[in-house]
Amino acid sequence: MWIFKSIVKLVKLLNSETSATSLGLAFSLGMFLGFVPLLTLQGLAVLAVVLFFRVNLSGTILFFFPFWAASKALQGPFDSIGVSLLESPALLGLWTFLYNAPGLSLMGTNHSVTLGATLVATALVGPFFMASRALVRAYRGKVSERWAKLGAANALRGSWVYRIYSWIDSPFH
Repeated sequence: MWIFKSIVKLVKLLNSETSATSLGLAFSLGMFLGFVPLLTLQGLAVLAVVLFFRVNLSGTILFFFPFWAASKALQGPFDSIGVSLLESPALLGLWTFLYNAPGLSLMGTNHSVTLGATLVATALVGPFFMASRALVRAYRGKVSERWAKLGAANALRGSWVYRIYSWIDSPFH
């Protein structure tokens, strides 16, 4: 049931008045928060950005959960990336500084999985933002217009699928 609710929320977000840039930002920050542990400095900083700058919270939460689940499955690769960075002799001074600096030790860079996840999330946040913004624009430009022009949209409103959608979307169920 929660998968159907998530799809309904995603469709509502895509059809809302929220800009494609704002939705792309919300989706990419949700991806970042899903990959990194929330109780690290970088997780709390991104969470503060989401709350302080009024980023679309529904979009952030909607993308947080699948990427959180993916991060659990990707712990092995994250660990390998983190271990290779932590064992690099050239970076030993950086890790020592980050671990001993007041406040910066909260980043968790001494933990290989956290380090690998943070690196992957940081590398993916920009491309994911650009891709999700482009996909939202493409959806709004092509799919939603074609869907509205089809008579199938009116037929769907009378179907059992629409009744389920209305029931899920109702605040009183």
